[in-house]
Amino acid sequence: MLEKLMKSGKSTSNADSPGKSSRAKRSFEWIILVLIFVGIYAWQHRDLLETDGSLYAPEFNLVALSGGVESYQPAASKKPALFYFFAPWCSICHASIENMNTFKEEIAQGRLDVFIIALDWRTKEEVEEFVRDHELPVKVLLGTRQQQLDYSIRAFPTYYVADAEGRLQWGSIGYSTLAGLRLRVDRVLE
Repeated sequence: MLEKLMKSGKSTSNADSPGKSSRAKRSFEWIILVLIFVGIYAWQHRDLLETDGSLYAPEFNLVALSGGVESYQPAASKKPALFYFFAPWCSICHASIENMNTFKEEIAQGRLDVFIIALDWRTKEEVEEFVRDHELPVKVLLGTRQQQLDYSIRAFPTYYVADAEGRLQWGSIGYSTLAGLRLRVDRVLE
């Protein structure tokens, strides 16, 4: 019998057992999946502003949905800032904007500025409807095409975090988990 196995080219070694082969295949599939995920992430983020601290967050003066004007001037900034850019038609924005509520304490203590900025909207009513669906900790600002260009917004939602000097330290596109967002903001609050 051993002779027959040898002639057929089959090995009696455990190295070729089906269990090890399927584990190797699964490992390879996971590696490919991770590489695809990393590739998509890199492609999505390719147009974001540099967030290594070399750029200042662009300044703006915007009309608030509730009235009045809100400003951001990096040179005058004395505390970190979180910028959340959304579009009222964006379903991921509806799911992620509630994460802004986690910063109520930091906002109330004056340790963090949060700017929630509507972009790609057609009517003020469209933005008002979006806001009615969510309890938000700060005023919603009506952004313009200029902020979309200044902040290199290509998809929604887009987040940026700036330190107390106004330098951009982090940016992301798409859904950001509460834990991920908290981690980025906590880094600039330290």
